[in-house]
Amino acid sequence: MKICLIGCGGMAQVAHGPSYMKYKEQNPDIQFVACCDIDMQKVVEMKEKFGFLRCYNDYVEMLNKEKPDGVCLISPEHLTMELSIAVMEMGYHILLEKPPGLDDEQTRKMIEVANRKGVINQVAFNRRFVPLIGRLKNCWNMIQYTVFIAIFIVYHELKIIFTQLQSIA
Repeated sequence: MKICLIGCGGMAQVAHGPSYMKYKEQNPDIQFVACCDIDMQKVVEMKEKFGFLRCYNDYVEMLNKEKPDGVCLISPEHLTMELSIAVMEMGYHILLEKPPGLDDEQTRKMIEVANRKGVINQVAFNRRFVPLIGRLKNCWNMIQYTVFIAIFIVYHELKIIFTQLQSIA
């Protein structure tokens, strides 16, 4: 499987790049064939640091030459809709960083294009699977349970006290 990346800024360098390397170690058949950004210095850094084969500063040129199986898009939110629609209009499946658009309307436009072109339009949302989040959820559930028990006990004790007071009065 051949993958191209559009966007080599901070999020790509810090979060996605290391994940791509780890994924490639576990899936040697994957090829990160090219990366692209308007800042050529960032592109070259991404290529060298994370093992992309080639780099570009024009995503249309990259996609036309590389013909990937899928595209990862990591762009500022205000560019996401425009870039993702352009990629899907070219017939490529796309994985993009959240949020998928600035508003409902942008997101619906992207869904419409994906459906019309028959391509996959996936939004990365993996935080729910991070071990820390799982532990926090368990802690939150325990806190809720503990608060419920405490309220139940206090209510039960108050009920006993009020019952006793009523019998005295």
